[in-house]
Parts: sequence; C-alpha cells; structure tokens
Amino acid sequence: VVLSVRFAVVPGGPPHIAYADLQKYFAEARKSKNGMPTLGQTREAVRQIRRSKAMLIVPDDEDCQSAGSFFKNPIVDAAKYDEVSAAAKRLATSQGPAGPTNSAVPPQYPAEGGKVKLSAAWLVERAGFHKGYTRGAVGISRKHSLAIINRGGATAAEIVALKDDVQQAVREKFGLELHPEPVFVGFDSLD
Repeated sequence: VVLSVRFAVVPGGPPHIAYADLQKYFAEARKSKNGMPTLGQTREAVRQIRRSKAMLIVPDDEDCQSAGSFFKNPIVDAAKYDEVSAAAKRLATSQGPAGPTNSAVPPQYPAEGGKVKLSAAWLVERAGFHKGYTRGAVGISRKHSLAIINRGGATAAEIVALKDDVQQAVREKFGLELHPEPVFVGFDSLD
C-alpha cells in the first residue's frame, strides 16, 4: 500500500526524451520544427508508443489485456553477454539463416558499471515464444512479445504456467534467468 508520494517536477520544464522510441518518434518533428517537443506532446507520444506495443489497457483489444512488460531486461557483465551471443549464434545456425527480424546478435544497451542490458523481448522470441503465441486462454500479445495476455477466462495458474515455461526456455537456451516485473499477490515467491 502506497501511503504517500513526493514528486520533484518543474512546471513547464523540458521533457526528458532519452528513451530510444521517443527519440525516434520525435526525430522527424525536430527536423521540420527545430525545437524540443512540449511536455504535453511528450506525454501523448509516450501513450501512443505504449499503446502500439500493447502496454496500455485498451477495451476490446485482447492484445492489450495484460500487466504490461512481464519480464525485466537482464543486466549482465561482458562475459555473460558473450555467452548469450554465442548461444544465439548456435541457435540461429541450427534454425537456418537469420533475417533482419531474426538477428543472431543479441541487442545490447549500456548499463551502469560497464554492464550490458539485454532485451528480454528478444530472448523470449528466440526461446520460441513469438508475438501471437497462444496456449488456450493465455498467450503473448501480437503487438509485443513481453506482454503475456489473458485472451478471456484464463486463470492465474495458466498465466503463471506460461511465465514458468518462458523462463525455463530462456534459461535452457541462453543460461539467463528472466525475472518478472509484475508483483504477484496471493502467491508464494514466483521470481
């Protein structure tokens, strides 16, 4: 239970658009307007980006009936990244040539302390759980591979079973443990 929250905001301050998708979203606007977006424009851009990835609840869109991103992006050291990269190359070789959407090279982003952040979505997809994957009443959104969705009537146990299977597949293929983002209420530790 959250009892209080303190925000440090600057009314009319500049927007923070370090998020790669926001930078891409505003790249064309900056070329034509030569300026930064307003806070309102930034808010609306974030909502549009999140909606396109099924990360907002949208009535009547089963791909948007989720808790959002289900797994955290793993942060690893360089040696672990090399292990994951080698595993990805072996996997791609056994499955045939990698196309532009099935790259054998794991995307990486800089993290604190010289570490590397990996894309949990990339790992989930390479472990066999693609966008649109369905298992009865649960599945993965057609819009984003990190959104585990309830297609209607799914039980919590079915959601947890899919989570467990995704984690196991990523662990077996890449030697990485994915940790869930949602907080599970009424369950023993599921991390």
